[in-house]
Amino acid sequence: MSLEEITDQDLLYVKNSPIRTLVLNTLPGPEEDYVRVRQLAASLEKDPGTVNFHCRGLEGHGLVRTEIVTREKNVKLTDKGAMVVDKIRKKQSVRRSDKRR
Repeated sequence: MSLEEITDQDLLYVKNSPIRTLVLNTLPGPEEDYVRVRQLAASLEKDPGTVNFHCRGLEGHGLVRTEIVTREKNVKLTDKGAMVVDKIRKKQSVRRSDKRR
């Protein structure tokens, strides 16, 4: 997947929501195992329903992948999601370095 496949809409969808940004930043890389949504919610100190809602939206943009195993929803970052996280982090670090000047 190339960087051109990340749309401005994908970036704005994540950047304009602190919880979606937090979810993506908290998830391990795409090569790692799935994480239970309930465990993710507990680590973020958020309601599991809220985290699940945002995970569905992120999945709609292709940024995370979900699976249901024994009635538990699991989530993991996709390659596209990892690229969005990297791009947002780079933009934030550029802004921070500009403020120091």
